[in-house]
Amino acid sequence: MNSHVSPRFALIPALILSSLPLSAQENNSIFRLPLQPVTASKRGVVFKAPAAREFGRQCSRQSPTGWWSSVPPSKAEIQALEAALPGWIRAHQLKNWKASFEVFRYQYGALVRGKKRLIYINAIPADDDFGSKEQLWRRSPLIVCDGGTGFWGLEFDVMTKRFQNVDFNGPA
Repeated sequence: MNSHVSPRFALIPALILSSLPLSAQENNSIFRLPLQPVTASKRGVVFKAPAAREFGRQCSRQSPTGWWSSVPPSKAEIQALEAALPGWIRAHQLKNWKASFEVFRYQYGALVRGKKRLIYINAIPADDDFGSKEQLWRRSPLIVCDGGTGFWGLEFDVMTKRFQNVDFNGPA
């Protein structure tokens, strides 16, 4: 079910490119960034620092605080997160947010706050153009301004296996 509001984009850096002619897009450096391998669910990608630091530059929701770890989340940590995330989404349905794990793509980065190791989750709608042939969602952290409940962030505590600090983008 597509329940997000069409965003008024200020996507950093990718959406600026979508308005360029194809020839200009092909010459742009973002399209030369390597595709990150997808996780076992085929719905997520892990970004290492320094790319993961971009998640700290949200423009219409609260940015995560802490420092971005140079050690990316492990395969086991991502498997634990992705095993628990569908249940968290089902348990946290909102009046205007009826979603499931399958309607999003997920970008992950390792974050440290105090002595806690966290994984930041940047969720974007799977049915938007980020899954196009360029697969921008696999090349660079995507920061979208506005877009409502279609775009959201969440933290996963690696030790406790609990989610915290969900925040949705503002409305368009």
